[in-house]
Amino acid sequence: MVRRGDCFRNEKGVGETYMKRRKQIHYGWVIVLGSFLIAFAAITALTNCLGIFIKPVSEAMGFSRAEFAWYYTFITMTTMLVSPLMGEIIQKFNYRHVVLICSLGSGGALLAFSQCTTLWQFRVVAVVCGVFAGGLNTMSISCIISRWFVRRKATAMAIAFAGSSIGSMVFNPVISQVIARQSWNRAYMLLGGLILVVNVPVSLFLLKNSPADMGLQPYGAEEVAAEGGAKSAKADTISINRMTALRLPYFWSFALSCFFFGLTGSGILQHINSYMTDLGYSVTYAASVVSVSMAIATAAKILIGMLFDRFGGRVGVSVVSCFMVLACTCLVFSGIPGVPYAFSLCYGFAYTVLSISAPNLTAELFGPADYGRIYGVVVMFLSCGMSLGSPLSAMIFDAAGSYGPAWILYGGLSVLGLSIILLSSAGMRRYKQSLAAAT
Repeated sequence: MVRRGDCFRNEKGVGETYMKRRKQIHYGWVIVLGSFLIAFAAITALTNCLGIFIKPVSEAMGFSRAEFAWYYTFITMTTMLVSPLMGEIIQKFNYRHVVLICSLGSGGALLAFSQCTTLWQFRVVAVVCGVFAGGLNTMSISCIISRWFVRRKATAMAIAFAGSSIGSMVFNPVISQVIARQSWNRAYMLLGGLILVVNVPVSLFLLKNSPADMGLQPYGAEEVAAEGGAKSAKADTISINRMTALRLPYFWSFALSCFFFGLTGSGILQHINSYMTDLGYSVTYAASVVSVSMAIATAAKILIGMLFDRFGGRVGVSVVSCFMVLACTCLVFSGIPGVPYAFSLCYGFAYTVLSISAPNLTAELFGPADYGRIYGVVVMFLSCGMSLGSPLSAMIFDAAGSYGPAWILYGGLSVLGLSIILLSSAGMRRYKQSLAAAT
């Protein structure tokens, strides 16, 4: 039988060099690179840049901000509804094919936005976009990372999700300038092209469905297996399946806190540009505030991921929530020159609540065995919050003539969400300890 790698051997030792590199660099890190590029294009285009369109499209088409902001709600609500199904699809079918199909669908939907002229057209296309976005969001990426990593999982996720921060840092000012100098139609076309140009090649040439397809084990699996005899009875190693999780009150309280995270994160992100220009800052300055936030979030995701790996979810989410409260406080005082950049610093760390905190807390609380199915349900709550955050901020603005009450609300919800998380974590720890004691 010809072994993998034999065809690479020649008299110059090319095959030996190739095999040594394979031993040195686990292919899981190539999966991280592919996931980074997916986040760079898809999450940037489908989440982080859509808020830029609220004010210019509303003014150009004669919509109120609250009316138009609902199109983003249609995207996230649809993504929410398909999340459990998408978790099943990712678990059963080849991940490469899922990413390819979803990239073609979501990229095409963004191109279609450029041709919309009425609210109902925006909303119909938004539903289509939301269906395919479900295969390119944080749930999808966290599922494939969990499949390839046992150790350093939070760090790997953090590196992958840093792609969305870099993408936002690059494309927020670009999209703002395209809208200002050309049109919002061209800006939608640029975002659609971004997904197609980046994600399609990644799905074809970089992604692999699982380590077993390459004759590998997940990164860190050997170390965990060596330690298994000593740790198998510990509560931290116990995994909960979806049916059991759904019967636990701690799961539903955890899901509620994820709803608050989504509501807060989206309610702020989608209205930063509009808020800054309302305060009298230029479009360029407003875009720079978002870009600086995303630049800081790039490093923050990696730092927070390492924090999760080193100290666990309770410490990690506490730090992130504190930054969210500080970010909301800075928004209230952003009329003071310089304060918007203090907001950028705080929100750069707080923004990781959507991409790092939720998936890693799910893995920590319920284990890896049924991760995709459980996180698919969690994402329903996270996406529901994200879908309601943008129109809630718009409605508060329309009613109060200011975003100030929204920022105060989101600061309070951050404190409430953290409290619920800590209670849920303590409850799950006691539950798993009781299971470990019974075995």
